[in-house]
Amino acid sequence: MQSTIEIDGDEARASSRIMAWHWFHREDGDEHAQTDLLAIGGYQDRLRRTPTAGGSTNGEA
Repeated sequence: MQSTIEIDGDEARASSRIMAWHWFHREDGDEHAQTDLLAIGGYQDRLRRTPTAGGSTNGEA
């Protein structure tokens, strides 16, 4: 899995990528069998910090 967070002032970008191999149970017990399922996924989000009702963006009152 690879995750990245880039921050630029009040904006940020977060992304994750994952690759997973899966083997199903085999009666012959072949430990070197080819993978039965390969799953590849990715996610990216852009975030922006905005002022709260009190005007603070860092959690201070």
